[in-house]
Amino acid sequence: MTALHPQLAAHQSYRIAGTEYRMVVASPASDPELWEQYLQSAYEGYRKHGVEGAFELDLIRDGRSTTLFAVAIDERSELVAGIRMQAHESADDAPAVHMWDGQPGRAELHRLVADRIPAGVVELKGAFVSDDARDRAALSEALLRVAVVAPMGMLPAQYIVAIVGVESQRQQWKSVGAVKEPADLPTSPYPSDRYTATPLWWDRNTFVDHVAPERLPGLLREIVQLRPSKASEQ
Repeated sequence: MTALHPQLAAHQSYRIAGTEYRMVVASPASDPELWEQYLQSAYEGYRKHGVEGAFELDLIRDGRSTTLFAVAIDERSELVAGIRMQAHESADDAPAVHMWDGQPGRAELHRLVADRIPAGVVELKGAFVSDDARDRAALSEALLRVAVVAPMGMLPAQYIVAIVGVESQRQQWKSVGAVKEPADLPTSPYPSDRYTATPLWWDRNTFVDHVAPERLPGLLREIVQLRPSKASEQ
């Protein structure tokens, strides 16, 4: 598992600009109660869309496979959105690769992940926004940002990967610097035939070149908030 930068605490937070919400970034070990709340809320979100099996609750509940998770909480401390981040030590353990089991392109994707493991690969998983949350658009945008700034700001990994199954979501991730790689990889029908799973990547050294101009100020503001000198609550 990829460790935190040594200067950083495993529990940080910042105000999501222009909203009533606060983003908390933690590890399952640093805040087990919040981790359990995230699991319950995210699982319910997946269940409402009929894809709860893809969340793999029993497999991830102990927290050992999750390096960091990020959740948005409202002024009543209720959890309204979240995402988790899983650092990989082997391509064989990467859920992204197993989504192509039995599908064309699996060997190519496995090779790409394996080649990048030595530089550090963090996979994004379990994103959700509560259906009844206020200002869902702002929460969705905040999740896009934290999915990039938390790994880039808190983990010594060069790469982030996310598997996205819906075109509208692909465009959102691309707006914060994601690029499809391998570019010609066939999509996979995961978690069901309703979806066309696609691997999207961020490279620490180049992702800023692909960020939509309107997204860049928010990304830069929040990555500064997660630097070692900003470890205390803003």
